[in-house]
Amino acid sequence: MTDLEHAVKLCKNRKFAEALPLLENLIGNDPRNENILYNLGMCYSELGKLDESIKTLQYCVKIQPAFPNAYVALGYALGEKGVLQAAIDNLQIALSIDPENKYAYRNLGGTFMKLDEQEKAIECFEKGHSIDSEDPSLTWNLAFAYKSVGRFDDAEPLLSKLVEGGSRPYSEFARGLKREIAHILFKSKGLRMDAVFYCLAALKLFDSKKKQDVRDITFEIALLGTNGFDTASPDHKYVLKSLPGEFTGLQLLCYMFVGFKFIDKTQDIGFDLSDEYAMALDMWELEKTNGFKP
Repeated sequence: MTDLEHAVKLCKNRKFAEALPLLENLIGNDPRNENILYNLGMCYSELGKLDESIKTLQYCVKIQPAFPNAYVALGYALGEKGVLQAAIDNLQIALSIDPENKYAYRNLGGTFMKLDEQEKAIECFEKGHSIDSEDPSLTWNLAFAYKSVGRFDDAEPLLSKLVEGGSRPYSEFARGLKREIAHILFKSKGLRMDAVFYCLAALKLFDSKKKQDVRDITFEIALLGTNGFDTASPDHKYVLKSLPGEFTGLQLLCYMFVGFKFIDKTQDIGFDLSDEYAMALDMWELEKTNGFKP
């Protein structure tokens, strides 16, 4: 294996600090080698040395003007530096050379997102995703862009694909965004009386149980909901080992929310049911003190 091959391998394994001195030594002996320049520019960029990256990659494309990935890397570095129009220009040059370059589409879309031009970003991400629909980064960026303009129905299947694929960190990002979308849709309907009565049922249930039993139920629900609950469909049912019967996703979220109020009031489940819980708590206190049943 040559020193350049070794340095490239280190870069692919994201060991940029180890690759950098090798590449700097190589470029000293061969200052016009576009492959060394490209990888050195990438290294500088990943290590936060943006000025060095831009200078190196500009020299690279000057020597080899038909090197699309060098324009992509230069566009990325310029974007990180905040020189957004220059970033767009270089990414578009990359696409003029290689119209199927998914990395150029991904970075161009990201640059448009920084400019708050979501529709242009979506167009770029869609093109990149059509080239490689299995790329988790493109899938995530497209889903996030859809969510940013309220296209939740388009975002959902992409997020589910990422969750099921298990490719970190995108699977974790997707879980969080699925919960955020579910919460937005839930809150858009105002106070939910179905959630109020689920919370009330949970208060009654947990009030009659030992704290350890409450912990067991709550943690089982939390584990079951790792990939998110379907809170929209009353027909999608879940089962628990710790409780008999079948439960909707919203019902289990309510039970988990109330359960953590018993266990640890500071715990945030990532789904705000505080208004529904407060009303349920008032109803439960009224029932206990006055015998009133809603």
